[in-house]
Amino acid sequence: MRVELEKSVRASDRRPSRAGRKLGWSLALLAASFALACSDASNAPATLDARADSDARFGELVPFSLLDSSGRVVTNAELAGRVWIASFVFTTCTGPCPTISANLRAIQGDLPEAGVGLISVSVDPATDTPAVLSQYARTLGADASRWLFLTGEAAEIDAFLRSSFALPVERAVAGSVPVGEHVTHSTKLVVIDAHGRVAGYYSGAEPASVREALERAKWLGAHGG
Repeated sequence: MRVELEKSVRASDRRPSRAGRKLGWSLALLAASFALACSDASNAPATLDARADSDARFGELVPFSLLDSSGRVVTNAELAGRVWIASFVFTTCTGPCPTISANLRAIQGDLPEAGVGLISVSVDPATDTPAVLSQYARTLGADASRWLFLTGEAAEIDAFLRSSFALPVERAVAGSVPVGEHVTHSTKLVVIDAHGRVAGYYSGAEPASVREALERAKWLGAHGG
């Protein structure tokens, strides 16, 4: 099941970049929609972009320890009890990251007062220090009480994305491509329930899909995760 999930998530992702073409990175990341159906706890068919009230789950968070934009340590235990919509970006990105972050900013005001939050994990931690992420958050107008920005060691972030979400990260050799194109990564949003389980994948670049992620998170928040 895990292998099939990884194949499905990879096949559903899209992050176009000249860097990817120059390096010949896999175009398996560039399909437009999920093709594989998984099964929820009742064995009913469910797609990875789960409907708001679906029982489907696609794995769970592995233990992690990262830094937020203030330099504070954040662990998986801290996320428990709240529903999250997670994204994966980097601050110098000239591809889809600005669109993903803008789409999250657009729904920030529609989050419930409690129970649901946003997380953006940097896939370029060498550049994205807590101070850099803090400035990025201010520029976005992010509400610190609702939106976490996380960074840390590259190896831990890569392991976190692969083990928790079946999402890949690829980095070009330094100096081989423009800075804003040197990381190839997922453009998915991942909804995480209050028990630390993956509850759905959605396109972060498409406003309609971002809204679906929001509705999923709100439903989970209102029904105990």
